[in-house]
Amino acid sequence: ALPISLREEVTRLTQELETLRRVTDSTLSSLGAALEQTEQRAQRAERDALQARQAAQLNEQQAGDLARLDRDLDADRIRRHVREAIERAPLALEPFPHVVVESLLPDNTYQLLLRAVPPPSFFNQRDPIKQNCGLPLDFAPALSLRVWAFVQEAVALGTICPAVRTRFSAPLLDHLARTFGPQHAAAVAALPQSTSGSRLMLRRPGYTLAPHRDPKRTLFTCLMYLAKPGDNPDYGTDIYAVDDDAEAPYTETYYPQQEGHRCTHVRTVPFRPNSMLIFLNSVGAHGAQIPTDAPAATERLSWQFYIGPDTKQLQAVVDQLPDALRARWRPKRERHTAGAAR
Repeated sequence: ALPISLREEVTRLTQELETLRRVTDSTLSSLGAALEQTEQRAQRAERDALQARQAAQLNEQQAGDLARLDRDLDADRIRRHVREAIERAPLALEPFPHVVVESLLPDNTYQLLLRAVPPPSFFNQRDPIKQNCGLPLDFAPALSLRVWAFVQEAVALGTICPAVRTRFSAPLLDHLARTFGPQHAAAVAALPQSTSGSRLMLRRPGYTLAPHRDPKRTLFTCLMYLAKPGDNPDYGTDIYAVDDDAEAPYTETYYPQQEGHRCTHVRTVPFRPNSMLIFLNSVGAHGAQIPTDAPAATERLSWQFYIGPDTKQLQAVVDQLPDALRARWRPKRERHTAGAAR
């Protein structure tokens, strides 16, 4: 056996070694985090520089478009065209109320819209298969800033929003009566509607979006296909019927298959230029995919936004619902917590 003094020394040295290891691990972790932050800052700086160069180049190349904008963005003409396009689109009720609007914009406006799409460097870079560019734009080429600001305000909010409420008036009231009960449906229908979640979406081969319904406060989803000549029309939006369908039991995006419901493919809305799919976010499901074996250069560019009431105003109505209806407006985490408590 070791003498007591030697055992104490071994214990002391072992403790010191363990302390050194902890200090070393902490130092290496801090260095790793610092290096990662430095790399992220370098990537952001490189991306900012690329965006600045591309914006300057496009501002010069698109000077003619910019000079003609006051004439080309004729608000009255464009609004009238959009209203009439939505009015004449056939309303399908199965598997959920939807319309496919062809030639949503005047052709010259659509071509201008395509030219005003920012370069890919202005889309988020986290996932090369699934990239988004939020609207309104903070920094972009001048044409992008002006055209998409006009589209957001005059087309989406000023024209599509009220035209959709009118086109879907009957199925909307039916949906609100089922969701809120006859007593409160009229109160929700009377709430002012606005747009939210507006973004440009760039998708590439390997993209898959499972059948789902959008967040519950969303009444309508509007998805415009920004296709170019030669783009494959097959990569549009898949529409599904849902077996034993029911109201989403929580407020977030709802995936029926995760709740044990079988989804049956009904049709694919083609990815066609200047067309928009508009649907009531009520029953059924929708999804999308671009197979991994699609040509490497395949891109699916679209513009999406939601129509719905203000969250706080809607919550005021939800707070007045009977317990059984109000329980369906909890976040998913609270639903599971409540279930565990019971």
